[in-house]
Parts: sequence; C-alpha cells; structure tokens
Amino acid sequence: MDVAYCLSIHPSLTAYASEIDYVWDFLERIYGLRREASGTEAPLLHYGPDAPPGAAVVPACFFREGTRLDRYGIHLERDRLTALETQRHGARLVPDRFGRGERVLHYDAIGLIFLLLSRLEERGAQHRDRYGRFPAAESILARQWSIGSPAADLAAGDIVYALFGRPLKPRKAYTVWFTHDVDRLKGYHAPLRPLRTAVACAVHRGWREGWSELQQAYFSAEPWTSFTRLMTMAESANLQSRFFFMGPSSSELDSTYAVRWPRLLRRMADLVRRRGHVLGFHPGRATYDDAECWRREREELESILGVRATIGRQHQLRFDVEKTWEIWDAQGMEVDSTLSYPDISGFRSGTCHSHRAYSVTRRRSLRLLERPTQVADHRFFHERYGAISESAGFAECEAVIQTVKSHCGDLTILFHTGYRTPAQWAFLKSVLALV
Repeated sequence: MDVAYCLSIHPSLTAYASEIDYVWDFLERIYGLRREASGTEAPLLHYGPDAPPGAAVVPACFFREGTRLDRYGIHLERDRLTALETQRHGARLVPDRFGRGERVLHYDAIGLIFLLLSRLEERGAQHRDRYGRFPAAESILARQWSIGSPAADLAAGDIVYALFGRPLKPRKAYTVWFTHDVDRLKGYHAPLRPLRTAVACAVHRGWREGWSELQQAYFSAEPWTSFTRLMTMAESANLQSRFFFMGPSSSELDSTYAVRWPRLLRRMADLVRRRGHVLGFHPGRATYDDAECWRREREELESILGVRATIGRQHQLRFDVEKTWEIWDAQGMEVDSTLSYPDISGFRSGTCHSHRAYSVTRRRSLRLLERPTQVADHRFFHERYGAISESAGFAECEAVIQTVKSHCGDLTILFHTGYRTPAQWAFLKSVLALV
C-alpha cells in the first residue's frame, strides 16, 4: 500500500515546480509514496519559508540562490553554489552529516537531490578530462561529501524521516546488472595494429615480449573466450550478462568490427541470445552530442543483430547533460548506464537507484531511465586511471556493493570483454561473489 503525504511549497518557488516534482517522483518511486491534496490527514511537508504549523520543513536555498532560468532552461550559478556549500548561517546545500532524525531539516535536501540526479552541475562546466568528460574531482560530492556515499539517497531518507517521524524501507528489491561494453570483437581493433605494437615491444622490451603481443592478439580465440567465460560466470551467480555492441563506424577512435566482421558480430549476438543473455547498444565516441550519428549507428547495428537494442552505455562514458539524455529519449531507448566515473567507484548521480533522466534545457522529466554504473573495470586495470592494488580494489568494490544492498538499490557492474590475464578474471570472480 502506498504511503500518503501532502506537500506545500512557498510561492517564491512555484517557478521551479518541474524540478521539485522531479525530486518527488524519485522519492515516490523508491518509497511508494502517494501525494494527496493539502488539507487531508496525511503528514505535511513544507518546502521553503513560512511553514504551516505542524509541518515537517525543508528549507530552500538552492533554486532561488544557486540557479537561474531562461529560455534555454535551468542553469547553475557556480559562484553562488560555492557560497551555498560553505555558508555558516542559514540553510546549507550539503549538511555536516545526514541522518539526524529531525522534523525541521537544516539543509536544502530537495535542492541537493535535484542537483545530483539531474547532473545540472555538469552543465557549462569548464574543466574536462582528455575525453571531454566531467571529472569526479569537480563534483560537489568530491568537495563536500564522498562519491562513495549516495548523498541523494541519504537526503531522501532525511525527508522521509521528517515527514513520518521514522525511517521507511525502500519499496523495491535489490537488483544487479552485469554489463559488458564490447569495445573490440577480436583480440585487436584493426588487423595490422598488433604488428606495429609487437615491433615496438620487440625493440624496447625484447623479442619475447613482441611475440607474446602477437600471440595474444591473433591467437587468443576472441571473441569466443571472453564471451563464453563472462556468460558462464554470470550464470553461476544467477545473473544475466548484458553485452553492449558498437554500431558500424569508420572512425579510428571507435572499433570498426561492425564494418569489418558483421557476420561474426551476428554469430556472437545469436550465441548471447541463445544462452538467455541480453543485447544492448554501445554508441561510438562521436555520438554523445550528435543525434544523427547516434541514430545511424543504432539502426545499422540493429539491422545486423536482427533485434532492437533499447539499453546501453555511451563509449568512453562521454556524456553531455544538455544532449545525451535527450538523444537517447528521443530514440525510444529505455535504460542508459553511462553515468559513472572511470577513476573511482561510487555514485556519480548520488544514488544507488535507477532514476528518470531530466532535460535541463526543456525542464521536464524524460521517459528514459538512468541506471548508473557504480563499479567499472577501468578503475582496477588501467594505469591512466590510477589502477590500484587488488586488495584495495576489492575493498572499494565491497564497500560500494554493500552500500547498494543496504539501500535496496540497483547495482550495475561494468566488465569489458577481451580481458586476458588470470589475475583479471580472478578479481572479477571475487567481485561477483559479493553480489
């Protein structure tokens, strides 16, 4: 049975009704809440100043002081945001700690949830990494809390406690997605590339290293080896594997397997489906802000696969908050799992849960569901992302997985196809044992 509540909003905040409703949709989906008209006996929560007697209260500072509205949507006022993060008097945006058990909150929990879920903090951000991605270090969670702790969920819990005087357990089950971006189908991206790599290895590290490189590239039995192993591991853990394939692309920055080996791609897709696993789309590097390129790759991929692909993740985790979700939603996609940081495990949008995407330009919820990725292999195996020790990596994964479990959340793990070393497979096995 749904739990009833009433909501009142100060008149100065009515211009932000769409953003506030977006937050309450998130709360309602997690906790099974149902909003009723004011005046009923249901508990009342007031957002903003001048609260009615007896109401639970969430103070408002973020929308009026930290954002601006124009015909291009909602924008973050970064200078003002910094002040809201650190101000000593009045409501803050991020509390010193969550879970105080208060009827009157002392921070803008609704504003914080919106900022995190909508990814508004990424709009107009000046600092980007070499791939044009929003860096983890620029996030408000990195500055004021922790990316490894789901601040939006903790804020939601504070709102629920204020309303009902007790914590509520989420009205949904813990779920796990085991996903695989297929960045290359064989043991190499292009047929001649391993030869160049092997020559370089032979010159700088000796002929044995060069020969090993050739063996791994040309005689690794890919894609059969890793696909079969991943599906077997998933089945042993009572999971489905979800393989996200790239569409035809001639760009050297993408893998061109859909162009070079479409029959092999179809054979692998058929194998995945026969074993009861799932196919998805992995749009190429240039598609994240190019709707036509995105559409063309998907249509051509589906013509090879023979089925529709309605779930997936952007290549290299490239994401533009103004465009990427809009493209996915307009093309009828159901679930995106792009939100993740390559260099740290945790909660990019501040939550363990799937949530609706939001259009910051049109100021409305989208049909598309964002299912963030909390654990990704880049963090553990790639030096450019500061690969950490096996024990530290396992501890990081364990902490994140236990957090998702405790919130009855939606765990999403990314492990690419094509890994070769026993240590990499042993690490994955140990992580899957935690789920």
